[in-house]
Amino acid sequence: MGREISAIEHTHATTILILLFERGPLTVTGIMEEGNINRTTFYSTLSALLRSGLVVEDREVVFPRRRIIRLTERGRRVAEFLVKIRDVLDC
Repeated sequence: MGREISAIEHTHATTILILLFERGPLTVTGIMEEGNINRTTFYSTLSALLRSGLVVEDREVVFPRRRIIRLTERGRRVAEFLVKIRDVLDC
């Protein structure tokens, strides 16, 4: 399989994408807390999502210099499908 699909196969990748879709850009800490994702798993998954172009990272220039993660347009489209799949499975 291609790099693109393998990015969402990571543990919690769908959780991260759906959180960002429904809540908008979030801090790294916010994603880990709201998604109940441990640090190691989060950073591994984030790396895959960044490499695949589904999310981007912005860094604030003023203290506390938080890292803000947001969906790219491509990531938004993928997340839209994931939400639809989740909704069908939850019925």
